[in-house]
Amino acid sequence: MRFLPFLLLFSAAACAQNQIAITMDDLPVATYSQNPQPDAVRAQQEITQKILATLRKHGAPATGFVNEIKINTPGARDAYAALLQQWLDAGMDLGCHGYSHLYLSDVSLADYEADFARGTVVTPLLMQQAHKREHFYRYPYNDTGDTPEKHYGFLAYLSIHGYDIAPMTLENDDWMYAALYDDALTKHDDALASKLREAYLAENEKKIAFVEALAQREFHRAIPQIADLHVNRLNADALDALLAQFEKHGYKFIALDAALADSAYDTKDAYIRRGGVSWLQRWGPSVGVMNSYDGDPDPPRWVQEAFKALTDRK
Repeated sequence: MRFLPFLLLFSAAACAQNQIAITMDDLPVATYSQNPQPDAVRAQQEITQKILATLRKHGAPATGFVNEIKINTPGARDAYAALLQQWLDAGMDLGCHGYSHLYLSDVSLADYEADFARGTVVTPLLMQQAHKREHFYRYPYNDTGDTPEKHYGFLAYLSIHGYDIAPMTLENDDWMYAALYDDALTKHDDALASKLREAYLAENEKKIAFVEALAQREFHRAIPQIADLHVNRLNADALDALLAQFEKHGYKFIALDAALADSAYDTKDAYIRRGGVSWLQRWGPSVGVMNSYDGDPDPPRWVQEAFKALTDRK
């Protein structure tokens, strides 16, 4: 019995480890260049249903971040709003991802605030009808501004309007793989689609190891991670295997609110430049870790080159 206190401490520490919140961007469904696609509603219904079924299978609460520009698609408004309702009916939460998915660094603070206001019309009403309140904002591109005025000014604006930011600590370039995956399926190239799924899952495996090691360097402990994924055909087909990867590493799926309750998320974010990186990387200077990018896995070169060729064609 003399070892009981030690065992209890060990057990409590173990229970506090390996937690992750799943967040998904670009709802109702990610589209190339954020363009609304009224002719693709049927396919997007299938993507939504498959992703939600997979989340429920793994007991993974998720928060989906909405670009309301897509809801304002002539001929498809009701269908897109119904996709958001499916998330709420499945017990998931919704947040704001801006109206039109802007870079804060590329526009004025006033224009960015106006885009936020335009993007908080439909979703808050759906949340209210589900007896919930929309209160999370996910920066498009995780770009929090290239000047102190924009960076801190928008944080103040969010606070006034009762919103909290939704940071992320794990991002696996799914958007890049997804564009190539859609192209391969369009061409009925099943072999390439399978190869892309395998490469995507291999990168996610490396990302898990990377963020775990970086959290240890910065906080000397495991912290609840926040995964930033996108609603697309790739994740509709690969999410089951992806969530199983997290489970293999001992992860428990938790809500975004629960992850943000960890004190690590109180760390100062002084990253002020165009573009976005994970909050683990942003926090590096604040906690004395200056090389927080070292070892961050990238997609294989063949994926990067194929993506460049695809975007050049489009």
